[in-house]
Amino acid sequence: MKHDEFRTYFEQHAQAYEAWGRKIVAEIDHILQKRLGERYPSFLKIAPEPRVKGMGSAIGKIIRKNYSAPVEQMTDLVGVRFVVLFKSDIEVISQIIEGSTLWNASLDRDYDDEIKEEPNHFDYQSKHYILRANGNIPYGSLTIPNQLACEIQLRTILQHAYAEIVHDNIYKPTGVVPHKSKRLVARSMALMETTDDLFTDTIKELEIANTLRNETYLLILNEFTTFVDTTHSEIDIDFNYSVIDLLKDKIKKINDDSLSDFLKSKPYIKNRIVARYGKHFLFTQPSVLLLYFLATDWDTEIKRDWMFGSLRKELDMVFSDLGIAQDSFIA
Repeated sequence: MKHDEFRTYFEQHAQAYEAWGRKIVAEIDHILQKRLGERYPSFLKIAPEPRVKGMGSAIGKIIRKNYSAPVEQMTDLVGVRFVVLFKSDIEVISQIIEGSTLWNASLDRDYDDEIKEEPNHFDYQSKHYILRANGNIPYGSLTIPNQLACEIQLRTILQHAYAEIVHDNIYKPTGVVPHKSKRLVARSMALMETTDDLFTDTIKELEIANTLRNETYLLILNEFTTFVDTTHSEIDIDFNYSVIDLLKDKIKKINDDSLSDFLKSKPYIKNRIVARYGKHFLFTQPSVLLLYFLATDWDTEIKRDWMFGSLRKELDMVFSDLGIAQDSFIA
């Protein structure tokens, strides 16, 4: 394909390339929201935005690479970068990419594999996929053509910082790169890898240490949403975890069956929660179920340790529903 032919093609299809990038972002984002739930808002560290290559840059690459069929060979005419916190987060997006039927995905570059093959090679880290449209895909008033390519880069925020600072200055130099500069880059690369590994190990240790805490929250949240519409609710995650922490020595025996059986034995509890929902803060929070579940055996301890002074009357409602005397709180 001649340069003027490519120019005509790219001018005609630039909007389709951008649309393909946006379609991919929307698809991955939709699945991430479903899979991550409350973790979703903080998962992506930089909003993914499709980037369509400029005409001059595209033609310059055709000349440098001596492409004979640039439309098929140049897979980065549109690209999207996803930046996350940890290397383990990269695998979350990888699973989505490899499991979708909207495109045909091929792994263009995997940093971990490159390091295994060349352990002394230092370059910026990224995991690259090429996604080609699986058939003609409608997008607004446009049609994304079958097999249109988009390059996806997956990076941690440390990898992104490294690439932004180093790559253009070392691996695409316009002049001489001193040997000392390369050694400094190698050291920074090693430090970055160590830091990433330490952060990942830290998070794993925290997850293990907080397994009961997190499982308890998911349990009460799932039960709560079976009878209360929380679509537009004001659930305060921090408050719920504070209640769980307050009761942490008393929740070891709670599980799906025990909580469900408890609520079935006292069906009026759900009715009271629904009646007070939206009027009293405590009854808009899943942790109210935990208070009901534990109040009979631990009412004295709960009153003694209760730290939310403005919610004392609402806690008294829980005790009253269970027939527990509403004596004064212990100072």
